[in-house]
Amino acid sequence: MVDLSHIPQTHETSRFVIWTLRPYISHLHFGNAVLGDPANTAYGDTHPRFGFPNSANTVDDLVDYLRVLRDEGFFNARNPLVLSLEVKPWGDEDCDLVLANSKRVLNRAWALLED
Repeated sequence: MVDLSHIPQTHETSRFVIWTLRPYISHLHFGNAVLGDPANTAYGDTHPRFGFPNSANTVDDLVDYLRVLRDEGFFNARNPLVLSLEVKPWGDEDCDLVLANSKRVLNRAWALLED
């Protein structure tokens, strides 16, 4: 599985990770993480919503991830892979709004990918 939220935490690029793992990829996954101060309670791979303070991933990062996957032939209608999402509400955030935000991020990334 290639997880977008792990890529900035390892200081790598989508292209490098996908090229390196290409023979082993059977599942695609995206989400967000928090960078910066390790003392931050949301630091690391805690799966906050996109746009969370100190977010590791943006719409542009998701576009890049999807572009590399597309260019490497992973969007194959005859043999599709699962694309899953992992986010969770932080504190008192509404889970429906967090999910709706994630869908908007994915829809925006797909739209920008087509340009």
